[in-house]
Amino acid sequence: MSKSTIKNDIAKIKSEIQKWYDELKQLNQEKSSYEMQIKELEMMPVNRTDFGVLLKESIAQEASNYTKNIAQSLLQPEFVDKEMQEKYNGFKAMNERSLKDFEWCKNNQRFEWLFNAFRSHKNLITPSNSTETRQMLYWLIPDVVYEKNHAYYQC
Repeated sequence: MSKSTIKNDIAKIKSEIQKWYDELKQLNQEKSSYEMQIKELEMMPVNRTDFGVLLKESIAQEASNYTKNIAQSLLQPEFVDKEMQEKYNGFKAMNERSLKDFEWCKNNQRFEWLFNAFRSHKNLITPSNSTETRQMLYWLIPDVVYEKNHAYYQC
């Protein structure tokens, strides 16, 4: 190989590297432009129609979470250990309990109604925190929750 061939090869390599550098610079400029457009879109206010769609989707998701809690409460025992389930009969899965468990009474006088007798590890009827309460409302009356919220935000 001659010196001129090596110099030509090095020049070609430098030229290719410069092309790649220019292409990378162009791609970074395009990326910055797209990032700015995304940021502008993210900062745009949501119109009422779109907000209504988002609200409905959010209500449906929260209701779905509550449905999962119901299924877990009704079909899964609090204790996996069968011995513990026998010892604490009230903590069996709902579909494994006897009818007597659901007719829970004291001195032959009914003082609790059916749902309070559930005594499950997920309290479905009297939620213990605001998230469970919200999920329960979304599950029970999603249309009412939507209409009240949507009407409020129409002002």
